[in-house]
Amino acid sequence: MTPDYKRNIKLIYLVDFTWMFLIIIPLIVPFFKSIGLGMEQVYQVQAFFSISILLLEIPSGYLSDLWGRKNTLVVAAFLHGLCFSLFPLVTNFWQLIALEFLMAVSVSLFSGTDVALLYDSMEELQKEGHVGPEFNSNRIMGNKMFSNQFGETLAALCAGALAFMFTGLFIPLWANAVISWLPFLISLKIIEPSREKPSRHEHKENFKELYHILFKASPLVKLIVINTVVYGASSLLALWSFQDNWAKLGIPLWVFGPLWAALNLSVALFAKSAWWYEKKIGIRGSLVIVGILPVLGFFGMAANIGIIGILFCFCFQITRGLGQVLLKDALNMRINGKLRASANSVSSLGTRGVFVLAGPLLGYLLDHYGEGVAHGTFSGAYMICYFVFMIPLLLKFKELGPST
Repeated sequence: MTPDYKRNIKLIYLVDFTWMFLIIIPLIVPFFKSIGLGMEQVYQVQAFFSISILLLEIPSGYLSDLWGRKNTLVVAAFLHGLCFSLFPLVTNFWQLIALEFLMAVSVSLFSGTDVALLYDSMEELQKEGHVGPEFNSNRIMGNKMFSNQFGETLAALCAGALAFMFTGLFIPLWANAVISWLPFLISLKIIEPSREKPSRHEHKENFKELYHILFKASPLVKLIVINTVVYGASSLLALWSFQDNWAKLGIPLWVFGPLWAALNLSVALFAKSAWWYEKKIGIRGSLVIVGILPVLGFFGMAANIGIIGILFCFCFQITRGLGQVLLKDALNMRINGKLRASANSVSSLGTRGVFVLAGPLLGYLLDHYGEGVAHGTFSGAYMICYFVFMIPLLLKFKELGPST
């Protein structure tokens, strides 16, 4: 029987949807504060998580290339369920640190593997002669990210409803624990695509080849990787300050869910329509939006204009929706399946690396100097990033012409 790779793609969408159906996320900062953490410690925990990802990202991506996409995804999904089942039992900073490491193992195994599995399955479909708009890589990547963000959107609405109906965090935490096992059950149904695999006996040569592909063979690919890292980090840095900002504005806890849902829905919609933006205003016009919005977002949050300032949170979500689809598609279309998971892990590693360096600084500035100084500093930093990293990429796309 011929493997059904169309079904594979649908299953990947479903895994992404359930993976991000995390009811606790819109309430995570209040949960951290309920066990005694301040904002500086919140960023320290996330920095530790990111350091763990830094250590694990490349080995886990390489393991996916060697061991197989399905096997890696199944283990990642099992650990995902285990982590969130233990989460309600955490009572202090150090227990949280231990759990964050286990969670980092899960995320690093998942990161890159789902994208690689998607593109490997698309390549199999192309070999079978499947063509047409529904098999456009940009659209499929957009649909994948839509599934991911729509899952988080619905979870946020559930979080708001549960926080409204039940006082406290007990019910949301345990509901999240049960639902977190769904990705594991779905991943068991995925089919492993056939592809060339790297040698199990030439690890040094494999890593040299990966480095050459990403940073030596093509200036365009190198710039794509750098910008994927820089602008992936922008939304990661900003989102950990959203909930603290809302609390300072006096917004009730149950409203956090709908707000988080609206933010994630904006990511989902812009991800799904990224192909349309590229078609209408081109890759360069779309990436100008990706580069400018973090500058505006941090500036708007620094301005301290009350409830209206919440609108600036959407700047980061639009950047995330457009940027992750356009940049990741541009990267995956320029590398083959042999080391694809490793290549995606490199970009994720870079994003976490930026967070490790900049996240605690942002948390420190928020705790000691307030939002005006903290977000204003990062607005200026992303203005510099636009000129140093994004403009060279725009010029490189211009050199290669509209077909790229």
